[in-house]
Amino acid sequence: MRTEEELLAEQALIKEQRERETQYEMSDEDAITVTPLDLLNSNNYTDRDVRDYRYSICNNCSEFAKPIKLCRECGCIMPLKTWLRDAVCPLGKW
Repeated sequence: MRTEEELLAEQALIKEQRERETQYEMSDEDAITVTPLDLLNSNNYTDRDVRDYRYSICNNCSEFAKPIKLCRECGCIMPLKTWLRDAVCPLGKW
């Protein structure tokens, strides 16, 4: 049988986890759909400064697989995704 202290700690942990999960949720109205095909249209690109800023955030993220330059969260190739004007970080970092 667990103590009251253990139950309270577990409840706090569950609450914290739920808050993290809902922190990055977007409604369907807010979501902008970006696909790899957007790379074919140069009107969808952002400027180099924005791209460099985004990529620097990715390089310091624990979800970024540096050897293969992929985001573990969304599966995107980040040197390409950071160029797309309407792309967003799935973790809300940029």
